[in-house]
Amino acid sequence: MMPNTQGQAWNITKIENKYIIGHNDGTFCYENGSLVKTNNISGGWNLSKSSINNTCFQSTYSGILAYDDISKLSDYKKIKYFKAYKICSSK
Repeated sequence: MMPNTQGQAWNITKIENKYIIGHNDGTFCYENGSLVKTNNISGGWNLSKSSINNTCFQSTYSGILAYDDISKLSDYKKIKYFKAYKICSSK
């Protein structure tokens, strides 16, 4: 176990030479034996790289973040006006 990693890690994604960890307490980056917390947005549970350009998208408890440069994880944009809808089936 690494220091400051208590809690739920939802996703670990390798991009280039970094491991991006979506965690209950924020997003962490593991690189060259060092773990750094890059933001405090809780619940990063998925990270995907765009097939169009180098933008990465991360879903979180509170919405979706967009990273234009994966080397600068503290610099992100929150996608506005996105709402998750509950899908219900009726019989």
